Amino acid sequence: MLFVTVLILLLSVVFEGTFFALPLVLPVLIVLQIMYRTGAVIIAAFLAGLFLDTFLFRQLGESSLFFLSFLTILALYERKFEVRTYPFLVVSIVLGTALYLIVFGSAAFLVQIFSALIFSLILFSTFIKKSDERSERLANR
Repeated sequence: MLFVTVLILLLSVVFEGTFFALPLVLPVLIVLQIMYRTGAVIIAAFLAGLFLDTFLFRQLGESSLFFLSFLTILALYERKFEVRTYPFLVVSIVLGTALYLIVFGSAAFLVQIFSALIFSLILFSTFIKKSDERSERLANR
């Protein structure tokens, strides 16, 4: 599962940085933060931001700073709310993507938010399903 997760993050960085004008990295990072809640997600956010800035010819560290700030805010809310839910995911994706598009510019604001939301919902449901299957297998042992 780790290999698939890293592959998804790498592909999202490459596709957002070269082919698409859609925010793909932030939704992947938000889903990873919600699912895993580890420091490895923060490190991945920093590195993904650096690579994304390189691909998009931005100042190095701009995306990383935004990703780290937003994921830190999400981590603070993990203590107060149940975060592995669809409503929390939807709110965090919409707010995070809207802020990202405001800070870094947008060509089609609502289309990009909607696309990021659909992408993250598919990704989140896949991760939840795999997590439930893994928990079920461990319980049957």
